[in-house]
Amino acid sequence: MPKYEYSALDKNRSLRTGTLQANSELELQQLLAQKKLNVTHIAVLPEHSRKQAQRIRSLKSYKIAHFAKQLAALLKAKMPLLQCIELLERQEYSPKMKRVLLNIKTALYDGRSFSDALESMPSVFDSFFISMVQAGEASGKLDISLSKLSHQLNKAQQTKRKIQNALTYPAIVLGVSIIVVALLVIFVIPKFQFVFENMLGNAPMPVLTQFVFETAIFIKNHFLSLLFIGIVLTVIAKRLLNPKALKSWLLRVPRVRGVLIGIALIRFYNAMGTLLANNVPVVKALEITHNLFDITYFEKRMLFVIQRVREGAAIGNALQVIPLIPETDISLISVGEASGNLPEAFLKIAADGEEDLEKHIGSIVSLLEPMLIIGLTVFIGGIIIAMFLPLLGILDKLSYI
Repeated sequence: MPKYEYSALDKNRSLRTGTLQANSELELQQLLAQKKLNVTHIAVLPEHSRKQAQRIRSLKSYKIAHFAKQLAALLKAKMPLLQCIELLERQEYSPKMKRVLLNIKTALYDGRSFSDALESMPSVFDSFFISMVQAGEASGKLDISLSKLSHQLNKAQQTKRKIQNALTYPAIVLGVSIIVVALLVIFVIPKFQFVFENMLGNAPMPVLTQFVFETAIFIKNHFLSLLFIGIVLTVIAKRLLNPKALKSWLLRVPRVRGVLIGIALIRFYNAMGTLLANNVPVVKALEITHNLFDITYFEKRMLFVIQRVREGAAIGNALQVIPLIPETDISLISVGEASGNLPEAFLKIAADGEEDLEKHIGSIVSLLEPMLIIGLTVFIGGIIIAMFLPLLGILDKLSYI
């Protein structure tokens, strides 16, 4: 039996919405007429549509932040939640986001809460988002919770964008250099081999020059095969490589280690400050945020922190089991906890950490650029030297003529 969503006016001309199962639209109208409801809209809810909405893998963080911001603005204008979702669904152009909104709308029609609807899509909305919504529902200030969520997600996106912008120039330089070298190897260097062999006659080719020529010919003859293998290996690596294992390896690189730890701590501080400001209990907030580190070491240590706080320890003292957290941060958290300003303390530490992180990234990029230039100079310089070495033999041969 199909399921329908409907809108209808009651005897007081008030709008009523909901879902109901019926064999046909005519039967649905008859059922609603018995309830003295005047139908204004009917739409079938196909089973496959609901299943598709729940199979959504993930959404970009900026899309989720934009959704939270729009919904907060509509709720602040005193619009009912269901009407807000319907309005956002009508305005949405992205098929994936539209399915998410359809899933939420269906759950609301079924009488479930907004947080329950979000929990049915764990791949889209994480525990942090859901807990903030639950806190907003409990306090009756859902619009404020969503505004804070949007602000938090936007800050995380800005941090990510700063890192990407800092690495853009080195990436462009490296990409252009690879293209230039590839063109030299494929189209230019093989022509020099023919010229040098004719001019040198039976004289041996310098070892470096011979190595460059053989490498260039091999790449030229197998270029498409090498390109295909590279693409396949990249796809396999993305599918099989564990991001946490990669981060564990990168933590061994001195300067990169500082950036990764800084990003993890800023995410933790911001999330804790936002949750605590929304009256989420400390233990619950720690349980939500311990997975946000995305670093195995931190996640394991946080389990000890949670246990100690459950046993009654102060959060500042409990965090001392994580040596990677700076002592100054722990001191500020302890002072904030003692003074009753713990949310503000977390958010202040996060703001200061973002400034330090930006400087740290800048220092890495300033070191990376000259290293990249030196590496390319040595590589291209080696090719140039390899091309000049046969000329010395040719000049010696001409001097005897």
